[in-house]
Amino acid sequence: MSDHDNRDDGSLVPTGRRDLAPVAPTNPLVSRGIADLAQGRFLQVGEAVLPDPNNAVFYYKRGYAWWNKKEYDRAISDFDEAIRLDPEYASAYAMRGLAWAEKKDYNRAISDYDEAICLNPKDAITYNNRGNARRAKTEYDRAIRDYDEAIRLDPSYATAYYNRGLAWVDKGEYDLAIKDYDEAIRLNLNFTLAYSSRGNAWAYKKDYDKAFRDYDEAIRLDPRYASGYCNRGCAWYEKKDYDRAIKDFNEAIRLDPKFMLAYYNRGKAWAEKKDYDKAIRDCDEAIRLDPKDALAYITRGLAWRGKKDDDKAIRDYDEAIRLDPNCALGYYNRGNTWLEKKDYDKAIRDCDEAIRLDPKYTLAFYNRGKAWYDKKDYDRAIRDFNEAIRLDPKDALAYYGRGRACLEKKDYDKAITDFDEAIRLDPEAAASYYNRGVALLGRENLDKENLDKAVRDFDKANRLDPAYAFPATAYRAAYRLWAIQRRLRELQGGGDRLAD
Repeated sequence: MSDHDNRDDGSLVPTGRRDLAPVAPTNPLVSRGIADLAQGRFLQVGEAVLPDPNNAVFYYKRGYAWWNKKEYDRAISDFDEAIRLDPEYASAYAMRGLAWAEKKDYNRAISDYDEAICLNPKDAITYNNRGNARRAKTEYDRAIRDYDEAIRLDPSYATAYYNRGLAWVDKGEYDLAIKDYDEAIRLNLNFTLAYSSRGNAWAYKKDYDKAFRDYDEAIRLDPRYASGYCNRGCAWYEKKDYDRAIKDFNEAIRLDPKFMLAYYNRGKAWAEKKDYDKAIRDCDEAIRLDPKDALAYITRGLAWRGKKDDDKAIRDYDEAIRLDPNCALGYYNRGNTWLEKKDYDKAIRDCDEAIRLDPKYTLAFYNRGKAWYDKKDYDRAIRDFNEAIRLDPKDALAYYGRGRACLEKKDYDKAITDFDEAIRLDPEAAASYYNRGVALLGRENLDKENLDKAVRDFDKANRLDPAYAFPATAYRAAYRLWAIQRRLRELQGGGDRLAD
C-alpha cells in the first residue's frame, strides 16, 4: 500500500504520438512528363562510358539512374556536371535537390529547389518537394505555402494534398489534415498512404473506429504494407487491447524484419502486459536497428523499472538524454525513478528540467509535487499540484496529492474537498477513500455523522484494496471506543466531543 502512486502511468506513451509509424512524404519524379527520363535504356547504369561526355542530358540521365539506385553521391556528381554544361537545366537542379534531401542535407536541397523554381516557376512537383524539405526542417508554415502553390499549379495533384495533410498533422491541426487526406483519396482512390495517414489523424483525435476503417482499407489495398499493420496495432494499444496490438506488430515485423518502430511498439505492449523480459528483448532489437533512438531506451528503461532494476533503468534514461538532451520524457522518467529510490533532490532537478522543456507537462508537476511532499515541504507540493490540476482538471491523482498535502497541514476541510473530487474522477481509488476517512476524523467538532462517513470510507477502501484492511479495522476500533466514551459522558452529563 502506498499513499501516493508515482506517475509513470502515461510514460509508456511517449509524447508526439511516436507510436505511429511515420509515413514518408512522397517525392514524385521532378520530370513528370519530361521525355528524356522516359527512355529506359539510360537507367541500366554500370560503369559504361557516356556516349557524349559534353552533353548535359546524358549526365542528367545517368545521375537519375544513380539516384534511383540510391547512390546519391554519384548522382550528385553527375548532376553537378549536367549543371556545369547547362547552367539553366532546371530538372538537374531539381533532381540534385532530391539527392541532397535523401542525404538529409535539406539546406542544399532547398537551395537547388529554389534555383529550379526560378528557372521553371510552373513546376508543381518542385514546389511539393521543397515543401517536403521544409517540413523535414520543421518549417511547417513555409512547407504548407509550398504545397499550396503546388496545388494551385495542379489542382489534381493528389500527392501535394497528402503532403500538406502531413504538415497539418505536424501542427496538430487534425481536422485540416483529414480534409486534405479526403481530397487526396478522392483524386486517387487507391492512395494507400493517404488512407493510413488519415487513420493516424483519426487516432490523434481518439476516434479509433474511423482510424480502424482507414487502416483496414490501407491494408486491403496493400496487404504487404507493414506500416499499416503497425499503425493499426498502435490504435489497438491506445484502446488497451494489447493482444490485438501485438498481433498487428507481429505481422508488421514478419513483413519487414527491420521495422524498428514495430519492435519498439511491440515492446511497449509487452510492458503493459507486464511481460518485461519480452519488452526488453524488443527494445534491444529496436536499439540494434537504430542505436540513436532515444525513445527505445526510455521504453526499455520502463521495462527495467517493471523488473525493479532501477539502476539499469537510470542508465537507459541517461543514454536517452545523451542522445536527445531536449527529451522531456527522458528527464521525467529518470526523475520518477529517483523518486522511487527516495532521492528527492535528484527527482526534483529532473522534474525541473522536464518542465523547462515542456511547461505543460502535467505529470512532471505531479511528480515534483510528490517529491516536495515526501520532503515535507507541503506548500511547494500544493503549488505543484495546483498547476497539475490547472493543466488537467480531470487528473484524479493531482487532487489526491493536494488532498494529502492539505491533510498534513491539518486543513481537513480542504483535504476532504480534494478527496471528494478525486473520488468523483476515479471511484475505484482506495487511497482516496481511506484518506478522506482520516480527514473526517481530524475535524475539530467531530460528530457521529462524520464518524459514520469515515467508517464507510475505511470499509470502501478495504473492499477496493485489502491492503487497507488493518488501518480500516483500527479506525473502526477507534470508532467503537469513541462510542463507548460518548455513552459514558452522556451518562455523566458530558458532551459528545471526541476525546484527544
